[in-house]
Amino acid sequence: MNIINELKEAFKILPGVGNRTAQRFTFYTIKANKEKIERLSDLLKEVKEKIHPCKICGNPTTEEICPICNNDTRDHSTVLIVENTEDLYQIEATGKFRGVYHILGGHLAPLENITPENLRIKELIDRIENNDIEEIILALNPNTAGEVTSIYLFDLLKKYKDIKITKPSIGLPYGSTIHYLDNYTIMQGISDRKEFKEQ
Repeated sequence: MNIINELKEAFKILPGVGNRTAQRFTFYTIKANKEKIERLSDLLKEVKEKIHPCKICGNPTTEEICPICNNDTRDHSTVLIVENTEDLYQIEATGKFRGVYHILGGHLAPLENITPENLRIKELIDRIENNDIEEIILALNPNTAGEVTSIYLFDLLKKYKDIKITKPSIGLPYGSTIHYLDNYTIMQGISDRKEFKEQ
């Protein structure tokens, strides 16, 4: 395989990049200014070397604690739980949620061997037991896996009687994923959140 084909195949590791897009990226790289490509290369290396999960919420950061968790103007008593970083960024882009986050790192999927031990659930419990949390928002993706995980978390957290457990309203279409929804839909779903009920 020659270097051009190798580069094209390398671009295909990116989500959503098929053969034609990978080919466009490849020929752009060949024609582009050398400094731009070197800067891109340096950034890719820096991302892998310097970024790690925030020790509180799991959000990728170059510091020990991410800027959201480190922000004193946020409401640290309200914790919104999401499956992944993409969901956090999508919600944060609305500019309306002023609480803090907890990234689970996925959802329960026994057939794929994803059990509670594979998610950041222990870290969530530690966080609840060592901080003054008033509300937990279960903002997992509105699909079967997200629902199963939300029910599991609710059963785990309902013993904390002083904490209100809520979820976004049904404005979030079932079967969708948060990072594909528009800002208005997300904002409305979280603003109109409802108390999570026993299933």
